[in-house]
Amino acid sequence: MASSPFLALPERVAVVGAGYIAVELAGVINGLGAKTHLFVRKHAPLRSFDPMISETLVEVMNAEGPQLHTNAIPKAVVKNADGSLTLELEDGRSETVDCLIWAIGREPANDNINLEAAGVKTNEKGYIVVDKYQNTNIEGIYAVGDNTGAVELTPVAVASGRRLSERLFNNKPDEHLDYSNIPTVVFSHPPIGTVV
Repeated sequence: MASSPFLALPERVAVVGAGYIAVELAGVINGLGAKTHLFVRKHAPLRSFDPMISETLVEVMNAEGPQLHTNAIPKAVVKNADGSLTLELEDGRSETVDCLIWAIGREPANDNINLEAAGVKTNEKGYIVVDKYQNTNIEGIYAVGDNTGAVELTPVAVASGRRLSERLFNNKPDEHLDYSNIPTVVFSHPPIGTVV
């Protein structure tokens, strides 16, 4: 969906996903007044967070929205004659909405860069294998950000890229990112802050 139709604010919106982006989008859309549904595959959104945080978020969602649908595994999406969409779940539940947003996580987009020809190792999920200095197994080839499977946050990718550039171009051979104690926020309702 392009931004123009989205900004027209559909009346009914479904967001599928349980992570940062899904929770943030569902919260914003709900706050703007659309009837918003958040579908998560397990028992709660933000499952990797401290249980107290996730449980508090669920309590607020139950009181203020968006409507949370747990243990919701999508089976099919049906486009209706009026242009609406019906999200069908494996357990027989369904919800008809005007807009459906998939925010179901990230996967490395390394398929089209022919890593195999260069001999660059990837793991079983397709992420590029790097050491703490962002070196791959091939000298002179480096990787940072989401395609390494490290903490998948933009500021973390930027920080690791900066450390790499300091090491390569500023004669700081020991520069590398420490991935412990990384602060993060979720722009949800209520806002969430934690250290990962």
